[in-house]
Amino acid sequence: KLNKFLNLEPAEYKEGEEVDLMIFDKTDLGYKVIVDNMHAGILYENEVFQPVHIGQQLKGFVSKIRSDGKIDIALQKTGYEHIDPIAEIILNYLKAHDGEMNFTDKSPAEEIYTTFGISKKNFKKALGALYRDKIIVIGKETVKLN
Repeated sequence: KLNKFLNLEPAEYKEGEEVDLMIFDKTDLGYKVIVDNMHAGILYENEVFQPVHIGQQLKGFVSKIRSDGKIDIALQKTGYEHIDPIAEIILNYLKAHDGEMNFTDKSPAEEIYTTFGISKKNFKKALGALYRDKIIVIGKETVKLN
């Protein structure tokens, strides 16, 4: 029923662009969302790392424009442009815990999300960036400030 109110033309968004969302339905894949009060999009269940509910309005990011014109949405920015703030979160955690933590790229995704509020994928990208910049040393079971 909502389709008659939505713009069904292909969307003119760029990947990574911030958009306003409203969740309007739950499906087997995740959540159907209205993007910028105009377009339909989908927010996949495996990319939702916070509680959401139908009717909720929030910010999101275009992760992909599919060939059928539909929009895939993420709640966190994808790619490396999102890593700096996450690296900062990890560094702050390390500083608050005497320069060492028992989280690595092998830690369970749920523990990473519970502690840092981020996906395991973004956690691993941030660890990699910090490691490349020689800011941290990654051990078998711990990460330490260099």
